[in-house]
Amino acid sequence: MENLKTRWMGRAASLIGAVGIAAAGIVAYAPPAQACGGFFCNQSSPVNQQAEEIIFVDNGDETTTMVVRIQYQGPAEQFAWLLPVTGIPDVEVSANMALDRLRGFTDPQYNLEVELEGECMEEIFFDDLAADNMAPPPTATSAGEADSGVMILDEGSVGPFDYVTISVDESKPDAADVAVEWLTENGYDVTSVGADVLRPYLEDGLNLIAFRLTKGNDVGTIRPVMLTYPGDKPSIPIRPTAVAAQPDMGIRVWAMSASQAIPKNYKALVVNEALINWFNYRQNYDEVITAAADEAGGQGFVTELAGSSDVLDAVIFSAFDEQEWMSYQLGSYASGFQAMQEARWRYSGWDGWVDVVCDNLNLPEGQTCQEWGATPNPNPSAVAVSANEFIEQLFERVIKPVIDTQQLLLSRPYMTRLYSTMSAEEMTLDPLFDWNGDLADVSNIHTAKQFIECSPELLPWEAPYRIELPQGGVIRGEGSQVWPIGIDDLPANLAVVQLTTQGAGEIVEDNREAILQALFEQSGEMASGDAIEDLPDTGVPIGGMIPGDPSSGGDTGTGMGPTGDGDRVGTDPTITGMDPDDGGDGGGDGGGLCAVGEVGAEESGRTLAGLLLFAVGLVLGRRRRR
Repeated sequence: MENLKTRWMGRAASLIGAVGIAAAGIVAYAPPAQACGGFFCNQSSPVNQQAEEIIFVDNGDETTTMVVRIQYQGPAEQFAWLLPVTGIPDVEVSANMALDRLRGFTDPQYNLEVELEGECMEEIFFDDLAADNMAPPPTATSAGEADSGVMILDEGSVGPFDYVTISVDESKPDAADVAVEWLTENGYDVTSVGADVLRPYLEDGLNLIAFRLTKGNDVGTIRPVMLTYPGDKPSIPIRPTAVAAQPDMGIRVWAMSASQAIPKNYKALVVNEALINWFNYRQNYDEVITAAADEAGGQGFVTELAGSSDVLDAVIFSAFDEQEWMSYQLGSYASGFQAMQEARWRYSGWDGWVDVVCDNLNLPEGQTCQEWGATPNPNPSAVAVSANEFIEQLFERVIKPVIDTQQLLLSRPYMTRLYSTMSAEEMTLDPLFDWNGDLADVSNIHTAKQFIECSPELLPWEAPYRIELPQGGVIRGEGSQVWPIGIDDLPANLAVVQLTTQGAGEIVEDNREAILQALFEQSGEMASGDAIEDLPDTGVPIGGMIPGDPSSGGDTGTGMGPTGDGDRVGTDPTITGMDPDDGGDGGGDGGGLCAVGEVGAEESGRTLAGLLLFAVGLVLGRRRRR
């Protein structure tokens, strides 16, 4: 596949001169996050935990790296985040921007290919309508010393956080009570977690890592945490999340490995696309996923996307970002203040910017960093570092975490995105994920055909229509204001499948025949077949299902393609409709499920690795010139 970096380099040259970011002052603050998306959360103040977003990377050496977006609303001094872990994790930080870009690029999309039959009134307005509809603290004990049954295995500071990793003496009458008491006494406000929540994890021999905000940081500085720990089977300790979970909380997982990720102890859900509002899929997508998960007992995941990770090249840290950084770093600055002023136009919205600025100021007594940054002409003499020192810190604390996240995503050849929603009462089993190399790719781009039956008396959005779905079946309706199929009219799952590490899995609930029959009764006709998704070149669909064919079953044996030839040689390793040239906005037909073999991301990795080496070299060069 053509290196996407090459595609973007030509654009960046023209964009640099055209793009400017206005800022009122040097210090810009991101708005506080609106939830507490961790596994344990402080409950001293109201918490609205609406979603969890996690990246798992199987590093191929029996370790896993996990990136977790932490979201919290409440007083900074009461923030505490606690996670059961194996071993002693390496701790780093990522960036909210990295997860925002990853989510935007991999979001599912439902697009209509519209065809007018006959002549509608004022047909000239239809293009505009279609475009609108389709828009998509106390000091802890020194490390290694036991205190009241608690052993500190590791402690430190990273980004805006202080953290500590502890183990608890198993000989204590109740290790969970000991852990809660020790963490609370040492400034980690986890009293609301409760010993009952911690006890099963400690009994399994896991350690605990706890985070709090470093003194002086507010909740607006919270950023994703990156942990690397022993183990190659990702798991979400979801049971403690019930402490703060909102009803039908979203759980979004990206899993990177050599093959497709599967929910090992949860069900795989194949969603009934007839329930999704194809005119504006964001309007009811979560509602459909919630209904599908509820039908599986509240414990199921939809595979929204699966395919080569190569498509992520330049998604997190783009060629434009790269050229912007090179341009800034090679600039000539008379002082640290001038370097800071120049950087704010580019990086005031990036994670860690506020920390870098505020940590390098000598302010008069009584003046805060916020007040200094908010003045129209901040005092240059307050900046306590040279230009070289500021640029070095900016790279290490703001730029490098974004590049590291990009490299992490490209370090493994295959990407899977899974999604579910869950309420507190359903969080009784920690989701465990594994890998299956037999499954066909899954596109995040879905395309159906809409035929509008025009008449001169009706505008296009008022006319009757029929929509042929990729999964089979026809939907009839009039106008585009209300989706004609209600959430309770049909099963939310086309099928529910139990997957294993081989084959297509076992279909445990098959609703295809009932759904097709109901759609036939609603529309009075069958699909022409033009809108049916293409069969995969290699691998088997989840459940072994052929789109629109209720007679296809769950072949759990060979992992061969539907033709039965057993040929699993990959062809085109791209994911249909995910070409960053069109921004991942639904371009392409969304029908092809292309094959992916052991496709590496070495070229992408080398691109970013070269940037890192170049940047480090420039920093060292600046040091030598001082």
